[in-house]
This record gives sequence, structure tokens and C-alpha cells, in this order.
Amino acid sequence: MNEIYEPLDPGIEDAVMLLRNAGIDTTGSCDAKHVFAASKLPWISVDVPNESFFYRIHGKVTQTLHFAGYRAFTVELHYLYQKSLTPWKVNMVITFWREAKPEPKP
Repeated sequence: MNEIYEPLDPGIEDAVMLLRNAGIDTTGSCDAKHVFAASKLPWISVDVPNESFFYRIHGKVTQTLHFAGYRAFTVELHYLYQKSLTPWKVNMVITFWREAKPEPKP
């Protein structure tokens, strides 16, 4: 598991720690609440070495979040390109549709 090198944004910390405690090695996150946020939605990234790894952990990610009460999120596979036709990195990106927190239990 990679170390966390900087403090996590408060609005995404619980979701990141939930995934990390489930054995999912997150590599980036943002709660989208600060001035320099690149996205208006909170997100978490996970490095994946290839598509088959993405599909193996996809279920674990969605089940972990769902069972903890998170309902409104997407899980996508991103190919990152830089100066070539071959992707240099593949990421799983979990994007929350609103704040990254569980929905209240009825």
C-alpha cells in the first residue's frame, strides 16, 4: 500500500480511508472544495496496471462504497496519453455526484 504523502482533503478523507482499509490502494483524491480544484466533483483515483485488474477490483470498490452507504458515484477506466499513441498510465477514477459521504440511513 502506498503511503499518504499529504493530508487528505476533509471532504474525501472518509471515503479514501474506507477504500484503503478494504485493501484498495488509492493514489490521488480531491474533495473539490478548494479554489484550485480541477473538478467540481469529488474524486478518488486508483492506479491499475491493465484492464483485467480494473475489472477484478471494480466489484470490490463498488461493494465497499455501497455497503458503507455511498450511492451516487461512477467508476471509470481512464487511459492517460502523453506524446504517444500508447497510454503511459491507466487509472480507475471514482467520481462522486455530490459530496463524498454516505447517505443517511432511513
